[in-house]
Amino acid sequence: MALISTFRTNFGGIFFALSCYYVKVVLVYSGGFGFIMKKLACLILSAVLVMCMCISCYAGNDADDRAKRFFGTEEHLKYTLYIGLNASDTGKPIYPVAEAKKIFTEIADRFISGCTLYEADGYWKDGDKVYQEHTLVCVIVDEKPETVKKVMDAAIEALKQSSILIEVDETESAFYTGK
Repeated sequence: MALISTFRTNFGGIFFALSCYYVKVVLVYSGGFGFIMKKLACLILSAVLVMCMCISCYAGNDADDRAKRFFGTEEHLKYTLYIGLNASDTGKPIYPVAEAKKIFTEIADRFISGCTLYEADGYWKDGDKVYQEHTLVCVIVDEKPETVKKVMDAAIEALKQSSILIEVDETESAFYTGK
C-alpha cells in the first residue's frame, strides 16, 4: 500500500512540476499578449492539474483493484489483544505461560471461530521502576466487536487482569490456496 501511495504522490508531483514549468515558459514568452496569455496559461494549468489528479488517483485505485482480484482479498477488522500475565497489585506472574494459554484457548473456543495466539515479553515504566511481564498476544480477524468484547471480558476475569490492550485495524485478507 505504501508503494502505491508513493507512486501516486510522485506521479502527480511530476505532472504538477511539468505543468508549472509550462506555465512559466508561456508567461515569460508571452511578451505582447500579456493579459490574454496569462488567462490562457491559468486555464491550461487548471486543466493539467485536474488531469494529473485524475491520472494519479486512477493509477493508485487500479493497482489496489488488481491486488484484490489477484489475491481475492476482502476487507476485515483485525483485533490484536495484549494480555499481560502478572497480577496488577503485586506485579508477579499469576499463571505459568502454558497454563495461561490453555485458559485463554478455552475462552476463545467458546466465542470465536479461531485466532492466532503467541507469547511476547512486555515491559513498562512507572516512574523509575521498570516492570516486565509475559504477555499473550491474540490476533482475531473477521469477528464482530461485541464478540471480541466477550472474549476480553472472560479473559480479564479468568486470568485475573485489570485490563487488556487492544488494537483494531482495518485490513484486507484472504486464504491463499495456491495457483
